[in-house]
Amino acid sequence: MKAKRPAMPIATKLIAEYLFIMLPVLWTAVFVGIPPRDRWLLAIRSGIVLVFSIVCVKVGGGLYYESRPFVVQHVSPLVPHVADNGFPSDHAVMCFAITCLIFPFRKRLAALALLFSLLVAASRVAAKLHTPLDMEAGALIAAVSNLAAFVIAKACYTPSTDA
Repeated sequence: MKAKRPAMPIATKLIAEYLFIMLPVLWTAVFVGIPPRDRWLLAIRSGIVLVFSIVCVKVGGGLYYESRPFVVQHVSPLVPHVADNGFPSDHAVMCFAITCLIFPFRKRLAALALLFSLLVAASRVAAKLHTPLDMEAGALIAAVSNLAAFVIAKACYTPSTDA
């Protein structure tokens, strides 16, 4: 008879590997559900956040190297992964960036996005793919990128009153 695997590692693996996919789905739901003038604003901010986040991730990863926990602890991760730099977490950047992006437009969906983001972060730490620092850095990059996008979009874009 086969030994049963505990449910917690299976749930952790599924969340760590697949839940992040729901964040772009939530972004899309917000995008199609808001007025056209707000769509432009969300699109502009999203583009700025994307560029700013990529630059910050590349710079941060170049300045600081942190081995993934499964490498340091000599264990197998719950999710197969290469043994590269885990700092900062790309998953955390994407999840928390989308959460911040949709917050001004749909607060309840942003609350759901925040829950998903926290679950992704916690599960990727539990799966030995990242350290809490990797996740915190990802969330910080997402927040700073969104702040930059807010300031730049406010300075450069005035939505028309035609809707």
